[in-house]
Amino acid sequence: MINVLCTMSLKNSEEEDGEVADAVIIGSGAIGLSTAYYLSKLGYRDIVILEQNSVLGGFNTQRCAGGFRYQFSRKINIEMSKLSMKLIQELGKQRREEYNIKECGYLFLLSETEDVHAYKNTIDLQNNLGIPTKWIPGNIIREKFKMFNIDDVIGGAFCNKDFLMNPTDLTNAYISELRKVGVKMYVNSKVVGIETKENKICGVKVKNEIINTPVLINATGPWSSQISELLGIKLPIKPLKQQLFTTNKVEFVNDDFPVIIFIKDNLGIHKEGDGILTGLTMEGESSCEDIRQKEVDFDWEVKHCKALCSRMPSMADRYITSSWTGFYDMTPDELPIICQIPGIKGFYCNAGFSGHGFMHSPAAGLLMAETIVNGEIGSICGKEFDLKRFGEMCDRKVNEYYKI
Repeated sequence: MINVLCTMSLKNSEEEDGEVADAVIIGSGAIGLSTAYYLSKLGYRDIVILEQNSVLGGFNTQRCAGGFRYQFSRKINIEMSKLSMKLIQELGKQRREEYNIKECGYLFLLSETEDVHAYKNTIDLQNNLGIPTKWIPGNIIREKFKMFNIDDVIGGAFCNKDFLMNPTDLTNAYISELRKVGVKMYVNSKVVGIETKENKICGVKVKNEIINTPVLINATGPWSSQISELLGIKLPIKPLKQQLFTTNKVEFVNDDFPVIIFIKDNLGIHKEGDGILTGLTMEGESSCEDIRQKEVDFDWEVKHCKALCSRMPSMADRYITSSWTGFYDMTPDELPIICQIPGIKGFYCNAGFSGHGFMHSPAAGLLMAETIVNGEIGSICGKEFDLKRFGEMCDRKVNEYYKI
């Protein structure tokens, strides 16, 4: 990871008027960096990125598994994946570099009869949108993956265009491009206050320092509601803790080994080095206080190991080489919020991606930049990303869901 430290320092808000920027982005993960990149493409010059950690790249982006898929049940998510892939290719062409994209495919394994019909309908939707997903019968899957305990698997959905990508490759590309156009990137810069005047953004505070700006973008993922609460706004975004681990060498895992998702078990695995990387979706929700608890939950890790060994019995004699945690930023409908927040002119949100942030970060950055510069999303129909979509739900179900 490139660690970009700015040599300049922010001015003390009590002594001087402070630094001035056309736009300030809070969060230097893939979404924040992408937003800055496309803002610069659309004409913004004085852009500042604030990162609370000691390195750029974002806490969660650096900890995600790097999965990228087209297999979604919603048209809007498929469109986001297609747009993101197009933008990644354009970025690579501009930089004259090829990213380490591993088209191993995603294989979703289904064991429940009621899931099969829904997934087959989803395959039809994906095929109609140009995604070559196929249904694979259970007997063929069992023949190919004899090392698995999958007698209950009815079949699976597989797309060979789904892939894995190293998140650092993308974030470093953005950082490099942003440095070329003079975007200022500050680390160790936790936002502690936001200034407004007549319901308009006019500045952001970091400790006793200030940056004056009319545009503030909240791209802090699971921390986004904490940031909005500085303005008395409760966003319907909650953190959900997740954790992953890698193992030592697994002989049967080759370069063609796909990302495999056991739907019934909420278990995922894919090749990582000579071993595998695996995650078991955690249950429940994390509070804003829990989001500071980044240590591995060893009780959950034991449960994870049991789930893995029940599907892959040979894993019982392997060991964990590394484990870590991260957070999803969840919304009630698991779609992001990409819009200006009503009531505060110049305050924007680009968060709530519910586990899809890295793979959709190129598209998310472009859509946010279009919203800021043009007043609306232009590349795709983005009405589903507006906070207003919740309507009365924001007053009732969302409030109950988040215990507001």
